[in-house]
Amino acid sequence: MNRRRGLDDWIAIGRAFHELRHEAMRQSNSKQLKGRRYKNTYALLELPPEIADLRQFDRSNRARIIWFYQNAEAVRAWYDNLGQNERDVWNHPQTIKLRYERMTARRSRTWVGTNQ
Repeated sequence: MNRRRGLDDWIAIGRAFHELRHEAMRQSNSKQLKGRRYKNTYALLELPPEIADLRQFDRSNRARIIWFYQNAEAVRAWYDNLGQNERDVWNHPQTIKLRYERMTARRSRTWVGTNQ
């Protein structure tokens, strides 16, 4: 079944990536998300068929998806205030994060020197 993912799906996937990274760091005795030991361990952890779907995401999308998990509360509060039409259209991690950043930055700007 091929269905569109929503924010809750991306947050759950982000949690899986976050835990996978953490476990790779623990098993490889790494303090950073880089290095041969870490990368080799991560690749081995990514092999089981149960998590084969995670391999379809490239590095930049993985980073965005993990960002959803790490910022779930704020993003969910923003997302829940969107119209259903926006939630239906904005379903890719890159789009959701871009829209979130644009819309929340616009709200936090102060208009210095204007009469508005």
